[in-house]
Amino acid sequence: MQSWIRYITCGTLIVIATIMLLVRYSDYLVNPWTRDGQVRARVLQIAPRVSGPIISLSVNEDQYVRAGDLLFTIDPVTFQNAVAQATAEVNAADVKARLARTEYHRYRDLAQTDPGSLSEQLLTDKEDAFKLASAQLESAKEALTGTELNLSFTQVYAPVDGYATNLQLSVGSQMVANQPVLALVNSATFWVTGYFQENALTGITVGDNAIVTLMSYPDRPLSATVSAIGWGIATTDGQSGYDLLPDVQANFSWIRLPQRIPVHVRLTEHPETVHLRVGTTASVLVKTDNRQ
Repeated sequence: MQSWIRYITCGTLIVIATIMLLVRYSDYLVNPWTRDGQVRARVLQIAPRVSGPIISLSVNEDQYVRAGDLLFTIDPVTFQNAVAQATAEVNAADVKARLARTEYHRYRDLAQTDPGSLSEQLLTDKEDAFKLASAQLESAKEALTGTELNLSFTQVYAPVDGYATNLQLSVGSQMVANQPVLALVNSATFWVTGYFQENALTGITVGDNAIVTLMSYPDRPLSATVSAIGWGIATTDGQSGYDLLPDVQANFSWIRLPQRIPVHVRLTEHPETVHLRVGTTASVLVKTDNRQ
């Protein structure tokens, strides 16, 4: 009799545990999900617009910066000299243009008050000289604007809010124009990409609610929404191979592994205590069972 009681008790406990497991993980039984997910964000490559050595560094590794914050300063002496020289050339061109204008107007007025006193060729030459001097003045002004821009480019600012990372700079480092020197993770663009098997995509649509579980925060599931579904992935078959013929990899008919397609989800909640880091692992579950 006691053995039967033990069997019934054990059976009851097993049934209860099974029900609890089914309730706990029912979402994973009826909804598509994947453990192959990654945190992503837009990463900007910060590159100086001019070359020169750094004289001051205003940011530290992995520091949070706001748009408009100064990152570093390139030695401005060379560019200040260029501005001074361009300014002098503008002043000289301005004097030349004013003299040419005065002379042209004087000859024009004389030709109007005393017709025939001047040849048409002489008046044309004075007008051409005035136009040339005016054009040279405009060119000098454009050159001055360019040197002033280069001088302003010696101070490099953060274009967006984000985290400065991969900072390998120091005072004295030689900057080369248009060569990236640090990465800035845009803190306003975080999302999660889950790589779902292709046979699970039929149950997923843009706008579906989702749940993201970060490996670094396993007890803090985050609400999200499906924002996009990838339309293609890279393939090796069909690329040019020997003699420009398609390179088709061997395939076994009894082994058909489903491809994984990226599904992008945007977090609808982001607690301050949860720190998102690009490249970290996440699980993504798409709630298709409660779709209206």
